[in-house]
Amino acid sequence: MVKPSSRFNPILLCLLILAGLNALAYAPSLYAPFVFDDFINIVENPAMREAGSGQASLLALAQPRLYSRRPLAYLSFALNLRLFGLDPLPFHALNLLIHICNSFLVFGLLLVALRSREWRGFSTRAPWLGVVSGALLWSLHPVQVQAVTYIVQRMTSMATLFYLLALFLAVQARRQFRSSLKITLGLGAAAITLLGFMTKEILVTLPLALLLAEFCLFDDPRPLRQRKSWLIPAVLALAAYAALLVLYGPEILREIGIYSKKFTLGAGDRLLTQARVIAHYLSLLAWPDPSRLNLDPQWTMSKGLFLPKVTFPALVFILGLVVLGFRWLKTRPLAALALLFFFLALLPEAGFFPLDPGFDHRLYLPSVAILALAGAAWTRPGPWRKARLSLFALSVIFLGALTFSRNLTWSDDVRLWQDTVKKSPGSVRAWTNLAKHLTDLGRYPEAIFAGRKAIALEPCATDALSNLGGAWLGLREFAAARQSFAQALKCDPNYETARAGLDLADQLEQDLHFPSPLPPPAEADDPTGAGWRFRRGFSRMRDRRYAEAVRNLKRATRLQPDFGEAYLFLSKSCLELHQRQAAQAALQKAQALLPGDPRVIYLRERLPSPRE
Repeated sequence: MVKPSSRFNPILLCLLILAGLNALAYAPSLYAPFVFDDFINIVENPAMREAGSGQASLLALAQPRLYSRRPLAYLSFALNLRLFGLDPLPFHALNLLIHICNSFLVFGLLLVALRSREWRGFSTRAPWLGVVSGALLWSLHPVQVQAVTYIVQRMTSMATLFYLLALFLAVQARRQFRSSLKITLGLGAAAITLLGFMTKEILVTLPLALLLAEFCLFDDPRPLRQRKSWLIPAVLALAAYAALLVLYGPEILREIGIYSKKFTLGAGDRLLTQARVIAHYLSLLAWPDPSRLNLDPQWTMSKGLFLPKVTFPALVFILGLVVLGFRWLKTRPLAALALLFFFLALLPEAGFFPLDPGFDHRLYLPSVAILALAGAAWTRPGPWRKARLSLFALSVIFLGALTFSRNLTWSDDVRLWQDTVKKSPGSVRAWTNLAKHLTDLGRYPEAIFAGRKAIALEPCATDALSNLGGAWLGLREFAAARQSFAQALKCDPNYETARAGLDLADQLEQDLHFPSPLPPPAEADDPTGAGWRFRRGFSRMRDRRYAEAVRNLKRATRLQPDFGEAYLFLSKSCLELHQRQAAQAALQKAQALLPGDPRVIYLRERLPSPRE
């Protein structure tokens, strides 16, 4: 009689743990709205909307044009639009899937690293606990939230996916003895590198990462010039870069020129500032307090070694770590890999180009080696192992809870921008966006306060002036609204949003078409009430997030079947989604509940009857 096998696949178990814990920690991110640059790159991007709706070919996104040097990322956004429309949930679901795949790749690369280099106390045959611990420490760290939950930063997470996959294939090619298999894996790594470079330019450092892996992962006594295995994928990657630079180089140079006018600080001062930024990054990895995670951080630029005073100590600290990394190449190769890969992966966004000094999402790739190897070292066999394992388990729970909490902040746009202005009170962008979202929710007095804060910081902030005008419109203060829009036009005569705001003020004053709704019912502040759902649905409709609007407005009509305005705006949202039958059904309800309403007449003229 054959006994049933009790063997299990430890790799599969580890991958299930990674997928399950990350899905749990990032569950609130699925309900986060579009934020900040999501609108410029996706929601309000004409080329994206045309490709996503089927009016233009998806391949049109690959044509070289200004601000379109990342065609593969844009293609993924367009596919989301074509399949699911402007519903943020599928965008977030794909971002989370990419993050989970990245955690699998970190697991695989860490397994290769621990098996390639004998680490004292580790079993090279089955180092499962150390490997899954390292992957968990990286993937559940709260600093990764911005790269995963911020939809447009799929550029970062997807590029990291290609980077790690290319690195994994290249390392596997290095370990092969058969030339045919070595070349096949090398070509695969080069092809993946090409795709990654079309997602984000951070893959430019991959050839140097391959050289670093050669030193740190393979104990080969031969001189480097005789070790040609690592050269195959590196040379192929460089050839791919050269081809892409020919195609996209002119547009990249044009964009650098535009940003150079915005950031006038010299290259030397930018690099000095980066010493402080990188020191801050390292402190975030060590202590990811949510109060230190910020969507739009403010940085005081360094203008010399001692201005501000912490510049010089930060510079000495960073240079010391780099020197230590090189000194450890022979004696502690895995520790050297963790340090040097961190600085290498930061290079493309670390001050050489005119960019904002620092954002949390830039740590996504650089933190891979340092966090993964730290997690593996924490759980390795040795003295006090039980205590260390218990402490690590508590740390994973703590980090997962922090990540979950940070995702809850991202799941509500007002809460996110309130968090941002609390941490960056001098950020014009933060106050401007807070004013916009408060206006969308009908919280006009708060929106006016936020808008005035932005204008006090920058009197000619046209977006802030336009948002302030919108808040005044919500309160029916048409004179104040016109003053704000006129000021925006004075600052920028070509600012079409302000010109449209002036026209809208005239329309609303005459009560034409679709004025803002009357103040909501008394239960508007109750999240379980119809009024609250109506206000949320109306704000999403104004934000062109029609799928979300439909969900909320349908809920409002179920909670209050005689809510005429909810049916009215439900009809309009369905019409924008080309759901004509649903729009017609909602309009019939609105017409019965709001007889003679001019807005119903306006919609009826836009919406043909079922017979037509």
